[in-house]
Amino acid sequence: LLVDSTTYLTMRLEAQNHVIIEGTQGYGLGLHTEFYPQVTSGDCRAIDFLAQCGISPWSPTVTDLDVWVVARTYPIRVAGNSGPLQGETSWAELGVEPEKTTVTKKVRRVGEWDGELVRRAVWANGGGFNDKVKIALMMVDYKIPGIKGVKDTNDINNEDYDSLCKLVREVEEQVDARVGLVGTGPTSIIDLRGWNL
Repeated sequence: LLVDSTTYLTMRLEAQNHVIIEGTQGYGLGLHTEFYPQVTSGDCRAIDFLAQCGISPWSPTVTDLDVWVVARTYPIRVAGNSGPLQGETSWAELGVEPEKTTVTKKVRRVGEWDGELVRRAVWANGGGFNDKVKIALMMVDYKIPGIKGVKDTNDINNEDYDSLCKLVREVEEQVDARVGLVGTGPTSIIDLRGWNL
C-alpha cells in the first residue's frame, strides 16, 4: 500500500485514532547538537519527527500528545570515529553479547549510562516532569539480569525489585522525567505508568 503519509495520518487523526510516530537516531546524533560533525543529517526531537510526517502539534486534530524519550542503560554508537561516548567500555566487560550494526555488521561501541545527555534530550523535547515527556528505559536487564524477559513487577523477586526501584528513582532524579516503561529484553517491557515508588 503506497499512500501520501501526511494525508493518511491527518485522516487517522481526524477520525480520532491514535497515531504513533517513531523517530530514528538519538537526540545526541541531531544535526544541531554539540557533537557535529559526528551527527546524522537532521535533528532528532519529537517536533522534528512530527514535521517530517507533516503533522503540527498545534493542529486541532492532535488532541493528546505524549513524547517518549527512549534511553538505553548502556548507550551505543557505530564503530570508528563516531563521536563521544561517556565511559566507553566493551561488551566483554559488560558480560553481554556484542551488538552489531544492521548493514555493515560492525560491532557497535558501547558506553556507560549518560544521565546528562538524557536530561538534555528530555528538555529538548519539552519535558521536565510535566507528564507529557516520559522515559522508556531500555536494556534494564543488562543492569539487573534477574528481570530478563519479565513483563510484570509481580514476577520479580524482592532483591531485583528493590534494585529496579533504586535504578528508576536514580534515573528520574537525573533526567527530570518519569520512567514509564522498562525494557527487560528484546520482546519484553514492564509498564510503570501509574506505579508509585
